[in-house]
Amino acid sequence: MPLVILAIGILILFFLIVKVKLNSFLALLLVAGLVGLAEGMPIDQLIPTIEKGLGSTLGGLAIVVSFGAMLGKLMAESGGAQRIATTLINVFGREKVKWAVCLTGFIVGIALFYEIGFVLLIPLVFTIAAEAKIPLLEVGIPMAAALSVTHGFLPPHPGPTAIAIIYNADIGTTLLYGAAIAIPTAIVAGPLYCNLTKDINPEIPKGMYNPKIFKDDEMPGFGISVFTALVPVILMAASAISKLTMDADLPLRHVLTFFGQPDIALTISVAIAIYTFGIGRGKSMEDVMKTVQDAVLAIAMILLIVGGGGALKQVLI
Repeated sequence: MPLVILAIGILILFFLIVKVKLNSFLALLLVAGLVGLAEGMPIDQLIPTIEKGLGSTLGGLAIVVSFGAMLGKLMAESGGAQRIATTLINVFGREKVKWAVCLTGFIVGIALFYEIGFVLLIPLVFTIAAEAKIPLLEVGIPMAAALSVTHGFLPPHPGPTAIAIIYNADIGTTLLYGAAIAIPTAIVAGPLYCNLTKDINPEIPKGMYNPKIFKDDEMPGFGISVFTALVPVILMAASAISKLTMDADLPLRHVLTFFGQPDIALTISVAIAIYTFGIGRGKSMEDVMKTVQDAVLAIAMILLIVGGGGALKQVLI
């Protein structure tokens, strides 16, 4: 009977979100309450249980996701993401441009949420396809595949970060294992898979391949852009490797573990980005903080939805 109640609760959840169009956070809380009562939970324990699940999930997630969003927004607004894309394309050349776009999507996708990265890169995809006279899907599929796997497998994105927290997994180790899966997946689902779509050649939407693009002197350098985007990855990976290779009592391991904590790694990366993508580019602190604020506003509902999932999880527990 408990599994039947849970199945009915999930169906109600889908109905509320898909058919009724109820906000996902509200739907999760409502279903969590209904399932808890139907399973026999005392009514006076319902709200404390929901609060515990929501708080425990967001407690380990809020800083990571918020700071990840800040880093991505600063990179997008400064032209750093465009610098990475155009440099890689110039290096790889027309024949291998799909590999350049895939690598661009992977690097940009580490720091940016899928939606932000897609909106940022899709105008460049249209422009590349038009100027290089190659099929749209040859560059579009590798870009979408790379953004998808980073969003699905790599912290600090909400899904893999939340799963790591729920299962008490080390986020640095999750990052290493996620990368081991994400890289070959992006290759197969991107540059290799697009070879099967050569007979499909949709037209580039009119007016979509001439977007506003940063001028060369408006963008930060390639090296500093890649370095800033990868700072959290470097720190978390170093921490994970130290735990696998160093004795527990070595001071260096403790130092690397401290700086490899997701909260600390992303704090450092955002601090660097504020300079490299903001102050160092001649922007005022007020403008930089406006970008930071917009980044947090953009992901506030994502955090609440993940927290709602944590509430449902705690009710089931």
